[in-house]
Amino acid sequence: MSMLNSILLEGFVSIGPTKSDNGGCSFCVKTTQTWGDEEPEVTITSQLPVEAFGKLAKECLTVLHVGTGVRVVGSLTSSIETVFIHAEHIEVKRISRPSQRKSY
Repeated sequence: MSMLNSILLEGFVSIGPTKSDNGGCSFCVKTTQTWGDEEPEVTITSQLPVEAFGKLAKECLTVLHVGTGVRVVGSLTSSIETVFIHAEHIEVKRISRPSQRKSY
């Protein structure tokens, strides 16, 4: 049996990027899901920690700030204290037109 550990997350930066002790950076992405055909609709908001490393971390520290729209592709990783997303690719969604999005 092959195993897959992959995640795609879209939302807004809710806690700005900070430099980590391990040479990377960490930030949080807030997502909101709404569903239901009847009133009231069900809404769930989640805030998920993301860590980036290397060149990606340097770009995040430069470009990201609270409120920036992002799409994060990565994998779920755990440490003793928490579960977080290890980012492999981040797309900044500052402008709603797809042709003007910037990827790292």
